[in-house]
Amino acid sequence: MEQPQQTARGKEARYDDCVGKLEISYDDHVEIIEHRNIIAVREISTSGEEAIATPFYNILQLQTPTSITGEIPFCFEAIAATGLPASFLEKHLGLSKPPFLHWPSTDGKPNFHIVISVRSGLGEAEHFFAGVVRPALTAYGIQESQYNIVTTVSEKSVTELARQVILPRARAGIQQTILLLSGDGGIVDLVNVLQPHDPGSGEEGPFVRPLIGLVALGTGNALANSTGINSDATRGLRHFFRGEPQSLPTYVATFSAGSELLVNEGRDTEPLDTEDEDGNVMIHGAVVCSWGLHASLVADSDTTEYRKFGSDRFQMA
Repeated sequence: MEQPQQTARGKEARYDDCVGKLEISYDDHVEIIEHRNIIAVREISTSGEEAIATPFYNILQLQTPTSITGEIPFCFEAIAATGLPASFLEKHLGLSKPPFLHWPSTDGKPNFHIVISVRSGLGEAEHFFAGVVRPALTAYGIQESQYNIVTTVSEKSVTELARQVILPRARAGIQQTILLLSGDGGIVDLVNVLQPHDPGSGEEGPFVRPLIGLVALGTGNALANSTGINSDATRGLRHFFRGEPQSLPTYVATFSAGSELLVNEGRDTEPLDTEDEDGNVMIHGAVVCSWGLHASLVADSDTTEYRKFGSDRFQMA
């Protein structure tokens, strides 16, 4: 049986499995699609004899130019392709209709939430959403009416979303997906709210843990780096579209009654409002538990002025 011709952008293409690159041949040059930039490959449904003869695909990729002059420093592209080899598809082919993007709604409100953390890292979240996430979702047939966009306006924005929207629905047994365009702070804010039931309340119910996707746009990105989801150029978006859910290990730090949390760059304090049965206050955490010198460095560098310098802020502090 004759193998279908490999093409991309309507040109002859060849996949080099050894180096992980797809080469597209033009009359005067060769374009290279690198493995690290590919978000996913999506098979396009066709009908009739054409579908039997040649499978059609879209290669969804992230372009990150070295010199950026426009307003959006990230660019998404869907490249039409045919006849892609099995070795390439094994690495990149995803579901045409991922179920976690299509949770049913009983009240007309979406169960897919996207959090754009504008202060995380170097402040790239809004650009990354506009340039990559939104068009990637459109390529999967997901329109803006099918997800809830929350752009942070304060350090409490994620906590408020979790407490007011996500937690009640989770406790009502509703499945949800959360895509965080943030650093580790967004994860910590979520796990401090998304507990099955209030301690000591005696409540029981069908708590459904939300699925959380992370686009690593923070400074340290400890969770993304330790789990390997930040090992390519897509900032974790590849793993969101193609990965399998894994449990997130968390911990609880207990403090004596009356302990307070430093906020507003250490200028103010606020009470910790979660108590255990003995009256001690608690903080839930994930990713990193810091103590002593390391905790001081992280806290001292967590200011608006230091954040401009990205990961260099830790050394500066």
